Amino acid sequence: MKRRSASGKGMGLVAAAIIAFTAAGLCSLPVRAETDGQAIVSSSVAAKLSDVQPRQSQPDADSKSDIGSLSRQASSGSAAPKAVKLTAEAARASLASQPQFRGWENADLTYNPLGPGTHSWLVLVQDAGEPAGYMIITQNKDGSFKLNEYGSGSLPPFSLNILQPVLQSLAAADQTTMDKIRVTPVYEEPALAYWKIQSPAGEPLLYIDAFTGQDLPLGEPGWRNKLKQAGSTGTSSAGTASPLTDIALIVTDSAPADASPYTDLAWLKQKPLSLHSGREFEEALQASPNMMMIYSAQGLNYVFNSPFTVNGYQQWASGNHTAPESLYIRTNYTGLTTRYLPFNRLAAAGAFYTIEEK
Repeated sequence: MKRRSASGKGMGLVAAAIIAFTAAGLCSLPVRAETDGQAIVSSSVAAKLSDVQPRQSQPDADSKSDIGSLSRQASSGSAAPKAVKLTAEAARASLASQPQFRGWENADLTYNPLGPGTHSWLVLVQDAGEPAGYMIITQNKDGSFKLNEYGSGSLPPFSLNILQPVLQSLAAADQTTMDKIRVTPVYEEPALAYWKIQSPAGEPLLYIDAFTGQDLPLGEPGWRNKLKQAGSTGTSSAGTASPLTDIALIVTDSAPADASPYTDLAWLKQKPLSLHSGREFEEALQASPNMMMIYSAQGLNYVFNSPFTVNGYQQWASGNHTAPESLYIRTNYTGLTTRYLPFNRLAAAGAFYTIEEK
C-alpha cells in the first residue's frame, strides 16, 4: 500500500529518523530536542540505518537493538515544571496499589514535552528499566495541571517500536536521503497523539499516529476545525482528574481485553445510547452484562483510534466535594497497551453502542 505524504508528494524520508525516539522515551542520541519536543535528526545518524530492511509484522514491544542502547539521554524530568512532576507523582501513587498498574509504585518517571508549545507532557513509567505505562498531563487555562489520559502496558505512545517500521517502509519505498528531517511529538486535545514529520525547511510531510503508526489525514483542509469540535466540552479540564486532590478508585472490568468491534459489525445498525453523564454510562454498562459496548466517533475516529471496544472504566473520587467525579473509559490497543480516556471527551465527540457479546 502506497503511503501518502501530507504535502501530496512522494517523499524519501531517512529511515534514521527513528533514532529520535526510544522504546521507552523520546529525544535521544545526537539529536537536538527543542522546547516543544521537536527533534532534528542529523544525516550522520542516517548512515547507521541505510541497510535496514522494513518489517511487515506488528511492532514488538520487547525487541532489543543497538538503537535502543543509545537511548540514555531521555529526560529525567529536570526540565519539567515542578507542578507537572508533583501531578505525575501523585497520580502514580494513587494508581500503584491496583493490579492493573503493578510495578508503578517504585517505577521511574521520565518527562518529555509535547507540542505545540509545552502545555502537555508525556510522562513515561518504567519499572526496572522496562516500559510499564504512561500519563499525559495537560495544563489548563488557569495554570493548573490535569491528567488528560493514562495507560498501562509495554508499548506506550511515541515508542520507537511504533515509529520504526513506518519510517523503514518509507525509506524502502524511496531511497532518496535527506540531510535532516524534523520529527515532532504532538498532543492536541481532546486525545490526538501524533508525530509531525517535516522537511529541513519545515514543510509538513507526514503525520503518524503515536499509538498505531498509521497515517493521519491532518494535511486535509478543515481537520483542525473538526478537532476543535471534538474537544468542545466547555473547558479543557472538563471530566479530567486532578491527582493532587483526586483519588483513583478500583478499575471495573467489562468486555474481554481482546474483544474487537470488527468481529460483529451489527452495532453499526444499532441506535446509539443516550449517555450524558458518567453515572448514565455506568448504569448502561451494568444493566446489560451480556452486551459488549463499543465507542465510535464517526468522522473523527482518527482522533480516538476508534471504533474500539470498552473494556472497563475507572473513576477518580474528587477531593472537592462540589466537583463531580471524573470517569475514564478503558480500551486495549494491540494487546500491549491499555488506554484510559475521559468519558466527557468521548461523549462530546461520538457515541456508545451495544451489541450482544458472542
